[in-house]
Amino acid sequence: MPEAPFIFIEHNGDLVSLAPSGKNFEEKLRKYFQSQIDNSTYYASVFQKLGLDSTCPPMEILAELPPTTKEVYRETLQLESLSRLNESSFVTDYSSGSTADSVLRLCTTPDDLAEQAVTESVFKSVGMGPGDHFICMDIGASDIYDFYFRAARNLGVSRTSFLHMTHDYKKACQPLTLLRPNILLSVPSLLIRTWPIISKYWADKTSPIETVIHMGEPMHDSFRQEGESKWDCRLY
Repeated sequence: MPEAPFIFIEHNGDLVSLAPSGKNFEEKLRKYFQSQIDNSTYYASVFQKLGLDSTCPPMEILAELPPTTKEVYRETLQLESLSRLNESSFVTDYSSGSTADSVLRLCTTPDDLAEQAVTESVFKSVGMGPGDHFICMDIGASDIYDFYFRAARNLGVSRTSFLHMTHDYKKACQPLTLLRPNILLSVPSLLIRTWPIISKYWADKTSPIETVIHMGEPMHDSFRQEGESKWDCRLY
């Protein structure tokens, strides 16, 4: 049998990473870990505490490394990034990090374009393109979602909207009935909270929404099935 293109890597705390298989990716990963050791005081100390270095099997390193917390990102890694990027051009925008407290995303221009390309490929894989109306629905700042809108516009999408949720979900969701998007992006927890309201906007299988893209959190299978059945759409 041919080798599977992806493998699952289990971490401590019931966390799982999905990574490409094969020696080519492992070598890229090895070089990446070495760059972190060379350029980040924080990650160099993490490797040292774990007794790891870039000569260890890359997939084993990936399984051993702890998740980076929001506190570490804001208090340590942001400062490291600013000092590293101080003498070169770089891109800044807001990333979600936490819907209640957005974080500043710092990125070199080549890395920003690479992330954009990944996002575009994901959107293209679900059929996004010209003629679509793409809406992002969340409680965070609208700045966060310009990253996704850029990717959509590069695929020819001319209509993009941000629907800002407030504690008054009934009022905040109402524009959906007039905007009638065919692609909706949100987080599962918000979709579940608003579902008693938005599921009543259209009769069964008459919803204009053809595709729902969820991110940031796992989607429970029972809710996925209910959403796909009610709206006659696909949840990705």
